[in-house]
Amino acid sequence: MNVFTKSLFFVIFVTLGVLITSNRVNGSDIKRASAEFKDKVQGFINFIFDPDYYDGEATIVAIFEKGSGLEIGKNYLYRIHENPITNNDCETAGGVLDPNQFGSDPGYKCDPTVPEKCEVGDLSGKYGDLIPDDDGEVIKSVIDSFVKLDGPSGITGRSVVIRLDDKNQTIIACANILNVSNNKRKRNRRFVF
Repeated sequence: MNVFTKSLFFVIFVTLGVLITSNRVNGSDIKRASAEFKDKVQGFINFIFDPDYYDGEATIVAIFEKGSGLEIGKNYLYRIHENPITNNDCETAGGVLDPNQFGSDPGYKCDPTVPEKCEVGDLSGKYGDLIPDDDGEVIKSVIDSFVKLDGPSGITGRSVVIRLDDKNQTIIACANILNVSNNKRKRNRRFVF
């Protein structure tokens, strides 16, 4: 069993344990959203909001399997942007989600030791880049206190953009974030939570 498979089983095991011990029959209080990348890069970034765990903070899980299009030896920025993607044009995503306008200060740079002063959508600034392992796979799971499903810091109707962490921050992929909370029959096949 490779590292990716072991990590995936661990994430599934922990999440199932949380759901089983929550004493909810169908998990109706849990809210979910997902960004599915289907083009040059294939993978998922899932968002789980469970009011009974982590005070309703977002659990964010990125999953990119071997052959996903993310190259070994390169680092990738991943950020939530203000707008949805239209016509498959990643440039339509607008700026990074920043309801507090921290990014408008001259010389702004996210300091991961003070995440409350970072742009809400700057996930790589707060938690580090997406970095493929030796097999080209990425599994990254973080708990975020600032991302919400709805409202000014909400992700509903927004997008995720992945960029190469280089001088130009070259756009690699983008995907819209869809609320899948009420979609019990036709869930994203990779939404493992």
